[in-house]
Amino acid sequence: MNEDPEKRAGWKPGGRPQVVGVVSEAATLAGLVEGSCSSGGADMIELRVDLLSMPDDRLLEAAGVLRSRGLPFLMTLRDEAEGGRWQGTPQDKLQRLQNLATGMDVVDIELRNPIAGEVVRWARSRGIAAIGSAHDFERLPPDADLQAWLELGRTLGVDLVKVAARLHSAADEDRMVDMLRTHRDAPVCFLGMGPLGLSSRIRLVHEGSRLTYGYLGRANAPGQPSCAELVQALAGNRSG
Repeated sequence: MNEDPEKRAGWKPGGRPQVVGVVSEAATLAGLVEGSCSSGGADMIELRVDLLSMPDDRLLEAAGVLRSRGLPFLMTLRDEAEGGRWQGTPQDKLQRLQNLATGMDVVDIELRNPIAGEVVRWARSRGIAAIGSAHDFERLPPDADLQAWLELGRTLGVDLVKVAARLHSAADEDRMVDMLRTHRDAPVCFLGMGPLGLSSRIRLVHEGSRLTYGYLGRANAPGQPSCAELVQALAGNRSG
């Protein structure tokens, strides 16, 4: 907890698309540390702390090893209401994230969480980037809702807004692409879930989504492709 924020390398959305490798199982994390599991070419590792039944000291130890190899870390403690398993109070969540501060370069906080503003301010004070996220596992919300989420992210001052929604048709995918094109110059990440997960994520990256997510070990969202699949599919789009 005594790390100097000025010494933190930091992370900012880059000019080229970046792939986040999502870790949701302790065995996968152990394999990454030991070298028996590949990072799949990921630019950043996300630890789904709400899914990993591990004490914080072990999480921090593993993160320290992998960060020493040049992999920045995103810590996520996803609320049950948005597809995760975290059931504690907002203040308990803030405390847990603060306990993990020395292991993270980026923190994810739900845009609609009552502590979102507090988390963003705290992260900024420590040189940690903040992703503000919103999820809908049933459908793609109306454009007005998507726009409201993006505006909320700007109000909160997050470094990037992440929107993940289930796509039921090509028309849904087109609508998500249209929204992304409207905000092409903004730091945003749009993700499709469901049967169109892989194809939509590739298309959205080509349309300007700054991040995309793939699993390491096992998927934890409907239609989530593997990190290796995404890296291979995007190989020609990751040099700029």
